[in-house]
Amino acid sequence: MAEGGSKTLTSNLQVIPEAKVQWQRYIDDGNVRDAMERYNRFLAVNVSHHPEEIPKAAYSQLEKARDGDIPIELITQDGVKTVKLKKSLGAGASKTFYDTGDGQALAMNAAPHQFYDELMMHSYLKKSGIPTLDIKPAVIRWEFQGTKYSIATHIAPSFSEYAKQNTFELLSKTGLEIFNHLNGKKVLSEGQKPLKPEDWDATLTPLVKDIRNLIDNGVYNPGDAFNIILVGKGAKFHSGGPADYEVRAFPIDFSSRFFHYDRLPVKNKLTAADEKTILKAHIKEVVLIQFDANAHQLPEDWESLVDRLAERYLRK
Repeated sequence: MAEGGSKTLTSNLQVIPEAKVQWQRYIDDGNVRDAMERYNRFLAVNVSHHPEEIPKAAYSQLEKARDGDIPIELITQDGVKTVKLKKSLGAGASKTFYDTGDGQALAMNAAPHQFYDELMMHSYLKKSGIPTLDIKPAVIRWEFQGTKYSIATHIAPSFSEYAKQNTFELLSKTGLEIFNHLNGKKVLSEGQKPLKPEDWDATLTPLVKDIRNLIDNGVYNPGDAFNIILVGKGAKFHSGGPADYEVRAFPIDFSSRFFHYDRLPVKNKLTAADEKTILKAHIKEVVLIQFDANAHQLPEDWESLVDRLAERYLRK
């Protein structure tokens, strides 16, 4: 995903004097700024230490919580509860999600600023109408040598919760899991011909609209990591169109331990070639699921189909 600006901007978020940390960002979108200021007030009340003030030994104690060895207090806008983490639900380059036992995934980040970038970007996507994780701020509190420490992070519904709503992450590497859940159904509805480009329209049009939205808002560039979801009719993210299953963009990972956003992405205009590259990357994953790449049953002309579909949906 695109980074923030090339130089640090003066924050336009309200300063909260009693806050242990002031998460400085310049946010030009009013809806996103309002959301982040609400989060800041929650964090000001519940974060007791600046991350750099917490002893390394206390962080080492927190590591035991990752293995479920010790309980921690999880503070959200809904209240406080004591939890023992169950298992890792997946890890990226600089964060790991853990099962809290109630359908929620708790993020453990490598760097303190990451949770804030995630909250800001997901607020931006939600405002823009792009499906994404419904993440919320959270505070982890634990005790070490008689002192209670706390750090800010975020929680989100686990993908198992989305699967209960007929919505699943759509990647070729998880194709077998998806097919098991769909009980042998394909991406396209019965009777549609996968090698006929127009038969993909009802399924792919929502995805294409999402991609254009993300490109126009500066979020997508060629080579960026991406996520997509398969959404069954009647599910939250289904547009209500005729397809039994639609594909939607579902961007979820915006943070890095090595940089932070100082503002929302800068809007830019990509070339037609760049847009086609992005379309092809998404469509390829969908086509691989349709043809069941895990069963090694890909037709010879599947790659030309991907190219024809990308060309079909390219803005003229």
